[in-house]
Amino acid sequence: MNLKIFHNTKLLVTFITILLSFSCRMPDNFGFYQPITMDLRVPDGPPEFKAGWHAGCKSALANRNFANSFVYQENYGSHFGTGVYQHDTAFQTGWRMAFFSCVAHTSTFVSFNSMQHGPLSK
Repeated sequence: MNLKIFHNTKLLVTFITILLSFSCRMPDNFGFYQPITMDLRVPDGPPEFKAGWHAGCKSALANRNFANSFVYQENYGSHFGTGVYQHDTAFQTGWRMAFFSCVAHTSTFVSFNSMQHGPLSK
């Protein structure tokens, strides 16, 4: 009787493991540390918008805490660009949209200090 229960339990655990492993989505880019469910494809637009999107999402990920956020906090921190696009509205729009999108994906706004690593915090 115990052998039958052990066998059934083993089958159940195997089935659940297989089911869970097939339900996971592989990351789109293995070289870019990200939450596994996050889609980091940059939307279409001019190069300035794309640069702003990338910088805004990196800033958002550096401000959040998730499984591998230490990579952003140690290596990147907030990224506001090189200053070349400081007055470019396309860059600013891309940065703002990406920051909101990436923050909303990685966590909720509960106890989120948006200026934790901001330009005025120094």
